[in-house]
Amino acid sequence: MKVYDLLSFKGQIVVCGISLWIDNIKHHKNQVLTCGEKQWKIIDFSRMHPGCFAEPKERRHMLIVEPIKHNTYPIKGDILV
Repeated sequence: MKVYDLLSFKGQIVVCGISLWIDNIKHHKNQVLTCGEKQWKIIDFSRMHPGCFAEPKERRHMLIVEPIKHNTYPIKGDILV
């Protein structure tokens, strides 16, 4: 998933990401995401599905994450796996 934006919602940072539809990426609570040497645990998530009139090309994800052993959040352009 590639991070395309960060939002502040009710005092929490929401990581907005995008992935290819055919990759079928799904997230779960307590899943750990990695970028380089940093890791984040998913606290909550939401998926946005594109419209129904054409075959979708991408999935959009919204994640609330908690840093593991550091205090920074992902930045725009990071690839989280």
